[in-house]
Amino acid sequence: MKKGIVWLLVALIIGAGLRLYHFDRNPQGIHPDEALYGYEGLSIRDTGTDYRQTGRPPLYLKGVSTDWDNRTSVLYPYIFSVLFRFLPVTIATLRSVSMLLGLGLIVVVYVVGRELFPERPSIAAVASILTSLSPLAISWSRVGHDPITLPFLAGLTFVSMLKARHHPAWWFLAATAVAIGFYSYQPLKFVGPAMIVLGLWYTWPAVRPHKVWFFSSAILGLVTAWPFLVTQIRHWSAVQGQFQAISIWHFHPLVGWFALNLVAWPISFVFNPSIVLLLVGPLFVFGWLTLWPRDRRRLLLLLWLLAAAVPSFITLWQPGGNEVQSRSLAIIGPLEIGAAWAMVMIAERIRLARQDMATTAWLWPAITAVFLLPQILFAGWLNHRHGSFCCFLLGGMDQAIAVVQRPAYAQRPVVVDFFQYSQGINLLWNTHYPPALFQHENVGWTNQLTGQNLHAQYPSHFGRYKLCALDECYQSTDQALYVVPEGNLNDRQTVFRFRLNWYGVSYQWKVVDNALPAAS
Repeated sequence: MKKGIVWLLVALIIGAGLRLYHFDRNPQGIHPDEALYGYEGLSIRDTGTDYRQTGRPPLYLKGVSTDWDNRTSVLYPYIFSVLFRFLPVTIATLRSVSMLLGLGLIVVVYVVGRELFPERPSIAAVASILTSLSPLAISWSRVGHDPITLPFLAGLTFVSMLKARHHPAWWFLAATAVAIGFYSYQPLKFVGPAMIVLGLWYTWPAVRPHKVWFFSSAILGLVTAWPFLVTQIRHWSAVQGQFQAISIWHFHPLVGWFALNLVAWPISFVFNPSIVLLLVGPLFVFGWLTLWPRDRRRLLLLLWLLAAAVPSFITLWQPGGNEVQSRSLAIIGPLEIGAAWAMVMIAERIRLARQDMATTAWLWPAITAVFLLPQILFAGWLNHRHGSFCCFLLGGMDQAIAVVQRPAYAQRPVVVDFFQYSQGINLLWNTHYPPALFQHENVGWTNQLTGQNLHAQYPSHFGRYKLCALDECYQSTDQALYVVPEGNLNDRQTVFRFRLNWYGVSYQWKVVDNALPAAS
């Protein structure tokens, strides 16, 4: 047991280093969902409601949709609303929750391994190391976006059910984890209950003597999830709007689309090199086909993996698309445990083949070098490169905002050339625009139809800021500061130049003082 704890600590130290290193500025910029959740948290802290004034605790928020938007996490904004009372309103605070959940995931995987394989504690140790090095886990632990809740809450649910075999009070944690999942990332609507079903199948003989605990915890879970369930039922078609926008349900033939996703799902990880699975996938398959004993754990890991992947199977597949990959994050857990099982079985085969001390001495260093070194090198490269799934999102715009907020420019209107529809929410976050002021002024909105039942809305102008295409809103006589791509307004004075990064592509932009002619 002590040796296992040492390995877990090693995994946490490695994981913390890979998740903490420059996580406030790597990935550079901020993802629109990060900005949305952060600004919602700021708004709830200051005004008691979200920035669109559509919901109060414990209602589901509309987010950027005119409908009830099921992609908008309630969990993250309310967590941020509390954190911002004690911590600075910065991107580091915003990303700290995901970082801590990413570290918690390492612990969860370790405990699942210990509970499933008490006779082989090395499986739990190796699984925790694999999780700490997983590019997929590292990526989603470094952004203030909620997909990392998917593997954490799914794993926590299963851990609690395994623990409940010996201490039935753990059922309360399992029920609470599933209920909280309804308020978080969308696929938890399916994966959370699926974990309950899997856990019941695996632990049922131990559940039967403790039915009172089980049903009591079920009631607790229903009470916790009730506000969400009421909203879901009352606004059923609207709440499904974003799901319909990215799912295969309204495409025909439906079976053909599902089969395509089933085949293409593993390929989707190859298209995005920042989160390629590298090691654990092939080891899982190899272990399943050749090494693992045929017991219930073998089937359990496969069913867990399939349940985790189902939200991706019903998502429109796009090569390299983040939607497919983020919706299958619950594969972090069964994949690592299965790969660790394969590694331990390989080591045991070697040990049985050669029972001498020399083999014992070099066995684990060799296994580590062969299987873990590529993962270690890739994780290091990932952190050096950009540290996240979606690379650079409007990175550099915060520098321009800092310039236009200088005292000399504080009263001047600011026009930002329209670059991307979600730029408005990023601008709200970068300026820390007072939510109470935003809610009581005449705000302009830009609309984008993103699905059958979902209209996304983002602010296009508020306060002294305006987002619009330069050829539509430029006035040669105004006194505005213009934030525009290089090559525009060359007859006006440039006060600041910066690089705007968008999905790995860098553009040269500048801040122009329209009141002054260009220096000769």
